[in-house]
Amino acid sequence: MTLDANIVYVGKSALNLYLLLCLGLKSPTLLKLTCDSELKIQDFKFLQEILPLLGARLAPLEPHGNLLPAKLEASGILPSRVELPVNTPVEFATALIACGPLYEKDLSILLPPSLANHRDIIRIVDVVARFRPETTIDGDTIYLRAAGFSMPSSPVIPDMDPALAGLMLALPYVAGGNIRLQGHWPSDHPLDGPTRELLLDFGLAPIFLPDAVYSSCETRLYPSRLDITNLTEELLPLATALAFASGKNTTIVCNTSRDDIGHSRDFLHHVGAEYQISTQGIHVSGIRPGKAEVWASPSPAWTLALSLVSFQQPGVCLSNPGIISEVWPSFWNIFTSLPEGPPPHAPTQIREEANEPEPVAGSGKRRIRI
Repeated sequence: MTLDANIVYVGKSALNLYLLLCLGLKSPTLLKLTCDSELKIQDFKFLQEILPLLGARLAPLEPHGNLLPAKLEASGILPSRVELPVNTPVEFATALIACGPLYEKDLSILLPPSLANHRDIIRIVDVVARFRPETTIDGDTIYLRAAGFSMPSSPVIPDMDPALAGLMLALPYVAGGNIRLQGHWPSDHPLDGPTRELLLDFGLAPIFLPDAVYSSCETRLYPSRLDITNLTEELLPLATALAFASGKNTTIVCNTSRDDIGHSRDFLHHVGAEYQISTQGIHVSGIRPGKAEVWASPSPAWTLALSLVSFQQPGVCLSNPGIISEVWPSFWNIFTSLPEGPPPHAPTQIREEANEPEPVAGSGKRRIRI
């Protein structure tokens, strides 16, 4: 496949743009790139600095506009080593690492300090190494071997993100039934144990298999205390959503001076929760009268948290649905087709018969208004 002499629409995704740019670097290429209006207003000036280091340049097609739409002019002559500028986004570094083995010669990438231990960098290096075992990371340098990918004899199952997968595994707590996630659960991940414990605290029963995870909730539990003091911010969305969804008095014990506590406070306020924040933690005690307010989610994890509580508090309103679509494009199609859950705070019933009909969705209030 060649990108030369083509016009490609990259949509709203900056990652799509970076992947196409990095794919175009491997050979002499003249490629026109168009995009959605959201990308046109973003600042891509760093590309004017980094692409010349890789034997290419990006020329705007609109003289008085921003950088996009643009024309990529690539020589196909790449250095053996490139030092990424300090302002390089992690998405661009990820795209360059993913495309590196497709180039004609080996490439070493020196990362800026902000990206040296970034989890997305570590994750993409792990994925690429499954196809090119010679791919290595040494401190702040990535070493990529050229000559394409060697396909493994058995399918490569990507690792799940425990923080995001944990939110999906909590779905039976609010919607009943069960859920199956295809993929590999990383048992060596730092969030493995804490995520399992948090799910078990609410009566969820995850079953971990080599290529999938099942979750159900035969008996809902209502813990009065959740201690996440020593956990990273990644599990706060799950703890906050489950505490609210339980409908009981629950205290999330945590350091409330953490920066991400503001996200939890905003979330609880906008979904209509009764709550208090003290030096001991976050105390959630029920639902206050009134209509839920419009909310802008700060991350995909918080959007999934909102999706969970929408079964208990239908009609919540989200102003930025695209934040989850960027990492899971089909999410909203799947979510809106889910059947209605049990009445708020009602015990969850598990359907035993495989051929028992599913309840019909859409009979009541929309769970999330966009």
